[in-house]
Amino acid sequence: MKLPVPTVFLVAALFSLAACGPSDGFKPGVATLPQVVNKLGQPSMIWSDSNGNLVVEFSRLPKHPETFMAHFSRDGVLLRLEQVLTESRVVNLQEGMNREEVRRLMGKPGSVEQATPTRGERWHWPLDSQQPAHLQLSVEFNTQGQLQHMVHERIRKEMLPPAG
Repeated sequence: MKLPVPTVFLVAALFSLAACGPSDGFKPGVATLPQVVNKLGQPSMIWSDSNGNLVVEFSRLPKHPETFMAHFSRDGVLLRLEQVLTESRVVNLQEGMNREEVRRLMGKPGSVEQATPTRGERWHWPLDSQQPAHLQLSVEFNTQGQLQHMVHERIRKEMLPPAG
């Protein structure tokens, strides 16, 4: 997809800033793209939505169980910022979705198991801040790249590896 010229300049500004910091303190309608990038760091993915607004993904995985989607107007003003690694997002996943649709909904996976001749890729996300995660989402794609199976599970304490 070809981005409009003002969006190209906004994307260039994104990559010129890469400091890390907390995600709080951003006011929709006030915060700008460079300010958000300055605090959240290098984006992991950028695209335009159906309205021509910019969506910027900030994945903090695997170190922190957070992935933020920042939505900006065409002129670079924050519309909303949301943490997408939540159980409420999982209910929007549907069999048959392709990798891009899943990525835009849940963000960059925390880990990926490569495909084999008999099955497609498996993507995994932690859904809580426990180390290791007690609640996680795993999806499996078929060999055509479509979501065919998902497991949203709470890992019992006795199943977790020993700490240390």
